[in-house]
Amino acid sequence: PGEYVVDVVPPLDPVTPLRLTRRSATLAPGAPPVLVEPLPRSQVSGTIVDPASAPLAGASVTAVLLEARYGDPRLIRPGEVPPARVVTGVTNPAGRFDLALDPGRHRLLVQPPPDRGLPPFAIEVAFSGESGRPADVGEVTTPPGAAITVSLVTEEGQPLAGAAVEAWRRDETPLRLSNGVTDAQGRVVLAVPASSGAAAPDAGL
Repeated sequence: PGEYVVDVVPPLDPVTPLRLTRRSATLAPGAPPVLVEPLPRSQVSGTIVDPASAPLAGASVTAVLLEARYGDPRLIRPGEVPPARVVTGVTNPAGRFDLALDPGRHRLLVQPPPDRGLPPFAIEVAFSGESGRPADVGEVTTPPGAAITVSLVTEEGQPLAGAAVEAWRRDETPLRLSNGVTDAQGRVVLAVPASSGAAAPDAGL
């Protein structure tokens, strides 16, 4: 007997597109079973365009849950880490993506097709899911690309070939932007954003 909080973490698969659910329950001798009915995850969509505002088809869009939201905000524990929830989709020829996400704050990692020469980037979106309507983050512009040329040498000054090199965004949400391997001359060129101009508003739903 007592007061409890019940957490439900449905699997991430198309067969059961249900959201994270949390509810309080009071248990007492002879009380009926606790009934928890998770709602469907929310459909979140948007359009990815290139720096010239043309649709970016074939881009990978991965949503990582940073902070979960529940119907009763009193049930949210300050500073808690949400369950690992990662959902991935690909933009269609119109640059559109559609993902079924849990309500909350997500980081969207966008990886343009390799043949476009554009850098990966990340934005954050947030929505409550209370309205039950799909959420649209609008149009998101891919930042223009820049290049970092790295040359590695040994202590003797000889080129260091075959070394793995990574470029990371350095802020409160680190993100690997590019990686490569040095050539016979010890050089590698890494594609990175020329600016951090990509942004999307709070979906507000």
